[in-house]
Amino acid sequence: MHYRADAGLQKIIRLTREAEAEVQPSEPIKLLEVNEHTVPAGVMPINFGPDPAGGIPYPSVIVELTPEEFARIQSDALKLPQGWLLGEELPKPADDRNGQRPENCESPWEDAGQVLHSPLDWSFIPQQLLRSPQGLQFIRLLHLSIERAVQEFQ
Repeated sequence: MHYRADAGLQKIIRLTREAEAEVQPSEPIKLLEVNEHTVPAGVMPINFGPDPAGGIPYPSVIVELTPEEFARIQSDALKLPQGWLLGEELPKPADDRNGQRPENCESPWEDAGQVLHSPLDWSFIPQQLLRSPQGLQFIRLLHLSIERAVQEFQ
């Protein structure tokens, strides 16, 4: 939805905290948006409450940065709020790209010869993701979620 709303969005990255905080129902969904159409303002989280009637049942936080500010985050010259970490990049919807495989696609797409392609046609290597810094955090979050589910059923 965000990508379709603003053509200047280059990336949307989930921001996370330690696994124990992320599993709390009150913890907002945090997104970092890299937008070439925004003005440099540093890291300024903007909080949004839940909107159940609008289909958004959770609170959320958006941090919008220029591509240059995002590069500074990556080089550790600009800091996120304490305890926040860069998580996974959210995939973009598929686009044509002259019949070539779209990057970060999450939807099927048709090439110039009207052949339908699916992201499932491409091999992705999940074990490489687990070796990334966010991989260990994902495993911890998964472990905590399983523990919580087991406790609820006992």
